[in-house]
Amino acid sequence: MSSFPLVDIVWLSQKRIKILMLLTLGPKTAEEIKEELELDLRALHLPLKELKEERLVTQENDTFVLSQLGRIITINAKPAYYLANLFENNTAYWTSRNLSNIPRTFARRLGELGDCELFEQDLGHMFQLPQKFINSTSKTENIMSVFSFFYPEQLYLYNAVAKKGGKVSLILTEGVCETLQENFPETFCEMSKFNNTEIYCLQESMSPPAFTVTDNTLLISFFNKNDRYDHQDILSNNETALKWGRELFSYYKDRASIRSTELR
Repeated sequence: MSSFPLVDIVWLSQKRIKILMLLTLGPKTAEEIKEELELDLRALHLPLKELKEERLVTQENDTFVLSQLGRIITINAKPAYYLANLFENNTAYWTSRNLSNIPRTFARRLGELGDCELFEQDLGHMFQLPQKFINSTSKTENIMSVFSFFYPEQLYLYNAVAKKGGKVSLILTEGVCETLQENFPETFCEMSKFNNTEIYCLQESMSPPAFTVTDNTLLISFFNKNDRYDHQDILSNNETALKWGRELFSYYKDRASIRSTELR
């Protein structure tokens, strides 16, 4: 074993940490590691050798497997690794967000959003949803959405899904609920009458991020440091992101105080 601290062996090499993370998915051959990480075999030789010397990885013929110690360390390092990657990809965006409105357990799991696209609308399209999201939503059969603000386009888009028999679940802050009832009474009333639609209202004290989860897309808008929406949205198609979004929706649904039947 080397004289370096184990934490340095794990964290001070992108190749080593990527190999460890990849092996959490199961045993891999050298060729499979090469293809997944897009590296040549010569570049993998040293990090694999170091991981074996530290007994974090074992080799059986041409197959590499996490040791028991390697699995314990890597599983515990995984959330921090994915969180660091998330913030690194859009550092300016994340450092300008107010993340205190997210429940702590979900804030710790933000790395599950994975590879995200950041959409920043120009002045001519500030009140339009990303086209990728519109395309995804028009084909979905399930929508879970939290409105702490909303694009008018969303109401019509989700109403169309409900009309086709899709399940639509909406959670509204009190301010958004009043706005919909006052400014979009017909569409709001029509949507609330569908048997496959659920509409809930949150207490005024809660100010969640605005987000929508469809069958294959998560769109989320975090407020900036001034608690304002600045027309920047995050979109992710990762399975871990969809799971994160659905669980966050359930968190707010459990705390919703008014059901759609009461709103009518």
